[in-house]
Amino acid sequence: MAVIDEKGRLFGKINLIDLSVVIFVLLIMPMFYFGYKLYVKGSIANPVEGEIEEFIDIEIPCNIVKVNSDILKLIKIGDKELDKNGNIIGEILWLGDYRPYQYSLDLNPSQTYKKDSPLFTNIPALIRIKTSVKDDKLYYKGKLIAIESFFNFVTDKYSVFVTPSKYPTGAEKEEMKLDLFITFKNLTEDIAKQISPGDRELDSKGNVIAQVLDVGKIEDNIQQINLGNGYFVFGKDTSRKQINTKMRLKVVLKDNEQLYFKERTVDSNSFVDFNTSRYKIKGRLSPFLSKEVPVSVMVKFTSTIPELVKLIKKDDTVKDTSGRVIGRIKSILSDTPSEVQMLALQENKFISVPNPTSRDMIVSIDLLCEEKDGSLFFKDYPVKVANMLTFTTSVYSVTGTVIGFENK
Repeated sequence: MAVIDEKGRLFGKINLIDLSVVIFVLLIMPMFYFGYKLYVKGSIANPVEGEIEEFIDIEIPCNIVKVNSDILKLIKIGDKELDKNGNIIGEILWLGDYRPYQYSLDLNPSQTYKKDSPLFTNIPALIRIKTSVKDDKLYYKGKLIAIESFFNFVTDKYSVFVTPSKYPTGAEKEEMKLDLFITFKNLTEDIAKQISPGDRELDSKGNVIAQVLDVGKIEDNIQQINLGNGYFVFGKDTSRKQINTKMRLKVVLKDNEQLYFKERTVDSNSFVDFNTSRYKIKGRLSPFLSKEVPVSVMVKFTSTIPELVKLIKKDDTVKDTSGRVIGRIKSILSDTPSEVQMLALQENKFISVPNPTSRDMIVSIDLLCEEKDGSLFFKDYPVKVANMLTFTTSVYSVTGTVIGFENK
């Protein structure tokens, strides 16, 4: 008997195709069995899979960051994000005044340089989102919600990155008005001359959020230059100007310690933007307002040699480095021989006698001083009674003692 007959049957009884099917089924049955065991084991080891997820709605202050100009036009209050079933999981409730996106660049461990982006914008916002609660933490679309973390807010028109804020937004703000001294730097001379008391910045609703109360003198722009290894020098740029001002800002105080203006921190390392209808400028906090004040003083030059006395005349002037007159002799009040003390042997006491080789002069001088924090300075030296004052012209230099002030 043939093992396989002419009909393809084994020993004339078993069809080879049927036999192959039976063998295949027997081979895959263990795979199904062990696969089922692994599935059941995984379900027991990870019981969270079977738990019911808890969802809560929260309103979170945040910033919509690095928004380009095209998307900026699309973002509106009421914009919503929907899940795959069409349910609302996020909604914009409030939008603040947008500002340039700011890059923070670390120049060295002690200095950070901040630069506004010309292309991107930040928008303060209040957004309601549906979050899940896991281990006392909040998640939005599976992503942990934390300060300085990011999540996507996606509508049918755009997709943006959002980061929770460290400070309150919108109606939650505790606002106050604060008077601060601010130095605006890197200005053109034309813009520097435009800055005047009463200049104001308005928010999108027309409310005053910043106002110039007083202005100081226009100076050459002073820049801090990093030489490396912790060494810094100050350089003067005569092509650009700076001006000191007293400003009133509408600020937010957070946790009784940190100030914010237009959603930015206000401290010695941050910039303050001031934008009016005529100009846009940027400055830093200053410890005082520096103003130019005209003052008349009486100065006594003692023991002056005759050759110098002949040179000192009414209307002699002192000029600054730019050639501007900052001091002028208004009048010569007295010109007398100097006196020297001598011992009179017969009377055993000191007497004053004229010195024929020197003279004492009292002159009235008009000065253009700087007023800083209530004190007067002339060429960075305090002007006070009994202090020394040096008067330098193109011909001579003489130092005397301030003996009084005159009403100008």
